[in-house]
Amino acid sequence: MQFNHPNEGASMPDSAKNFNIVLVDADTEVQDLITAFFKPKGFNVTCIPDAEAALAACLSTGTNWDVLLTDFHFPNMSGVEFTTRIKGHFPNLPIILITPPELVETAVDVVKVGAYDVLVKPIQFPQL
Repeated sequence: MQFNHPNEGASMPDSAKNFNIVLVDADTEVQDLITAFFKPKGFNVTCIPDAEAALAACLSTGTNWDVLLTDFHFPNMSGVEFTTRIKGHFPNLPIILITPPELVETAVDVVKVGAYDVLVKPIQFPQL
């Protein structure tokens, strides 16, 4: 996949150095899987455990994020609300939703509000 940087419009560099992936998911197994897949390839991976913390980080410091991978459901916020709020501030940020199979139909609502794609758990490396 090739993503555009939300702040510069530049395409993904040949080297993954300085390409920032943010994962918003409380599941440490998912965090470990994503990190183990991308870090050896030179990507920067930041794991944030919940939507509220991700919004706070994004809004307080701005974002140098190149892509956001996120869980679908959080205790205090839906995936639709989270995506809508992030997209309100950073409309060009690619957001990829990670969802369990039983919520795929509901995940379509997140795509309607701006998510780039949906990955169904368990995550397979070819999907990444």
